[in-house]
Amino acid sequence: LFLLRNNPANFQYQLDLSHSQFNICNVYLFTGLKNDVLVAYNLALEVYERLALVSPTVVSYQSELAICYTNIGSLHLESANLDEALFAYDRALEINERLALVNPAVIRF
Repeated sequence: LFLLRNNPANFQYQLDLSHSQFNICNVYLFTGLKNDVLVAYNLALEVYERLALVSPTVVSYQSELAICYTNIGSLHLESANLDEALFAYDRALEINERLALVNPAVIRF
């Protein structure tokens, strides 16, 4: 976080932070700490949203944002938070549809 705070324009630091958050999510999932998983996903989501907003043409930022929304939706679905799950899945779908429209030759993002 020190590097990110002192270099907010460095996208690589932000991307590394979001990847670290995803790794933390995996540990929490493995250990059954679902509430902590959601917190970690939301932290990753903040970073991905910032990256996607600042660099909308970088497909990997958009794709990882969609994946993050999908994972959050799955967590909410498992907890029977259907409105939150639907919101997250809808956001992922919007992003993926936009990616497919702009990049029709790409099969998978």
